[in-house]
Amino acid sequence: FEVFAFATREVRSLVEEFREVDEPPFQVLALHQASKLIVERIRDQIGYSDSRLPVFNSDQIGNLGPASIPGWIAMATNLVQGSEITAIGYGSGLSWGLVKIIWGAQQNEVHYV
Repeated sequence: FEVFAFATREVRSLVEEFREVDEPPFQVLALHQASKLIVERIRDQIGYSDSRLPVFNSDQIGNLGPASIPGWIAMATNLVQGSEITAIGYGSGLSWGLVKIIWGAQQNEVHYV
């Protein structure tokens, strides 16, 4: 229960801070995929909706822990080059973070780093 309370409280605050400096805040929102209940609660709290992309897909790929956002992105077939993805991670050690990504990869493209 405490993790649920933490995530829904802190992520909502983080999003509100981000909205103050970046309007409009989200073209595409990628949330950490640990719990469908948490993902849907955060989505509802911040008033986000996108009928093209589901906000939760770990029911298809399982909980990948820290790789859940990249896993979600890999499953998002409707991303186009130039899409702005706001990714929000939370959980481990009751921590959280937010990053904005400009999508530039082609589907099924491999990048070596």
